[in-house]
Amino acid sequence: MTALTPERVSSTPPLTQPAAPSKGRPRKPSTKVLEVQRSLRTRSSASRSIQNEPSASTTATATSEREGRETNLEEVVSLITNLKETITQQISIIASQNIVIDSFRADLTEIKSEQQSLKNQNAELQKEI
Repeated sequence: MTALTPERVSSTPPLTQPAAPSKGRPRKPSTKVLEVQRSLRTRSSASRSIQNEPSASTTATATSEREGRETNLEEVVSLITNLKETITQQISIIASQNIVIDSFRADLTEIKSEQQSLKNQNAELQKEI
């Protein structure tokens, strides 16, 4: 026979781990990110001023909205294209850096092997003396 015990409700909150501290200084946003942010601010302020002005006709407003969407879509397409190019360039840079790192590792392994050989020769020479 098992005894049933009611669950306890704790009045203290559970312990949570603090967020990991950031390493070094915060990252600076890229030029493209700053351009997008600036573009969005400009568009949002322009749309606010357009919303505050009385429009001459609803067809003119609809036309300007379509033009704004087309411009916005063109900008988004342009930004995506630029981001793809940036990513491709970064992938290429990382690949070349990996090749250099692998080359350095191979050189380091060879140097360590030569160093060990010289240590062995030095030990043999000291025994002869």
